[in-house]
Formats: sequence, C-alpha cells, structure tokens
Amino acid sequence: MNIIHFTQQEIDTIIEMIQHSIDDKGYMGGKELTNTIEVKIPAIIERYPFLSWLGLRDVIAYKLQDVFSFKGKIISAYGQDLSMSDIFAYFAEHHKHFTLEQLNSLKKDLDTPIYFDDVYENSLRINKDDFVSRDRASFDIEATDEAISRFCTGDYIPLQMISFFGSFPDANFPWNGFLLEHYVAKFSKKFKLLHIGFNASRPVGAIVKRNSCYNDFDEVIVMELATSQIPLDRENALQYLVDSGLLARKKYKGIEQALLRAKIQRSRKG
Repeated sequence: MNIIHFTQQEIDTIIEMIQHSIDDKGYMGGKELTNTIEVKIPAIIERYPFLSWLGLRDVIAYKLQDVFSFKGKIISAYGQDLSMSDIFAYFAEHHKHFTLEQLNSLKKDLDTPIYFDDVYENSLRINKDDFVSRDRASFDIEATDEAISRFCTGDYIPLQMISFFGSFPDANFPWNGFLLEHYVAKFSKKFKLLHIGFNASRPVGAIVKRNSCYNDFDEVIVMELATSQIPLDRENALQYLVDSGLLARKKYKGIEQALLRAKIQRSRKG
C-alpha cells in the first residue's frame, strides 16, 4: 500500500466524492468510486496503470480507513458498515415504486448480483418489471389461500401450474405469476414457497402446504424426479425441472444427490 502515493489534493477530492455520494444516497459503491476517479482524477490511473479497480479501491480503503467504513464493495459513513444486502434492502424500502431496470442499474453500479431476498422483504413485486411499497399489499389471505387450494390438491404444486386467476380475490393489482410468488413466499398462512431463490426473469419453485412433510426444496425435487417418467440422468432431469417450472435454468448444485435419492425411491416403488 505504501508504494501508492496520492497528493493531499487527490485525497481531499476522493473524500469529497465519497462524502457527496453518502450524503446523496447513504453509500458509495467501490466500482462507482474508481469510475469517478478515472474521470475526475485521471492522473492516478496514469501513474498506476497496473492497479485493477479492486486494487485501487483497496488502496483507498487502507488510506481512508479512519474516515469511512469499507465493507466489501460498499463505502459508507464511518462505523456504519453497510453490506450489499443492506443497500438493496434500503433501496427497496425507500422507493414507493421502482423497476427491474433500476435494480439492474444498481447491480451494475455495485458490480454485484441483485439481492432479491432483501428486495422482496422490503417491497412487493407486482409483475416482471415493477415493484411497489410493501404497504400497498392488500391481500384477502383466507380467500386467496382457498383459491390456491383449488389447484394444490396434493402436498405441493409447481408455481407455474397456476396461471388462471379467475377465482382469486382482488389484490389491488392484477394477479400473475410474480405476484403469486411473492404472496406465497411472504403472506400466505396455509402455503409456503420452496425454491432456490427469486430471480429476475421467471417466477419458479413449488407451492407447498405448510402442514405437509416437505421441509426443504431438495425433498420436492427428489419426489418430482422419482414420480416422473423421465430417464434419471443429469441432462434429462435438469431439463424436466426447468420445463416443470421448479428451476429457472438448468443449474442445480444438488442434482447428483437428488438423482441418487430419486433412483432409490423409484426402485422401491417398482
């Protein structure tokens, strides 16, 4: 760190840039800082062309550790230690309406994946592109759970199997897969959502009765594969799980173990 030298004027300018961002929105992203330095203090980049943006950010963190808090890629007020999840939670909580495009912009600025769990915890997703304040949720929980029960006659049902919402009560917003996903995950009393996570493009997972024997998503995956008619190999299994709406893409870290358990279950029945 000591081989990298900034002039006092450069230090003062960097402090001013960071403080301005914190005053404006409560934090500054590390990539955002280095991008701003490239524009406003290009002499630093010219002097140290071997520094990556992360390397430059780490140097600044070392030199200004007594001025600001540096946690991961987030710079915040001294002693605050904001994390990426904190930023997405704060963003969702403090916007009455925002879009997926805005989340993607935040993702780009911070050079990080979108922390959808924190977004869903502090807002309400009403369709693929739009999120609103959580206090705008207006669900008739008993009637909505009853409507879901007409589709989920067993212990669980893939989320995408519910695509007709004629029997669903008014919820202030038109029903669709994303609103249903959020309702089951955060509001329902009779059902829970088991999945590997929320994502940008598609509502996926299983709607599961709370009083069923299924406690985690792996158990649903195993049962779904065991009772299917497909050959139990990796490629067929992943394609089947995507087609059935349990996965958004052909990627599941527990697939090999799930296939093994599904083969055992299938052999016991057959």
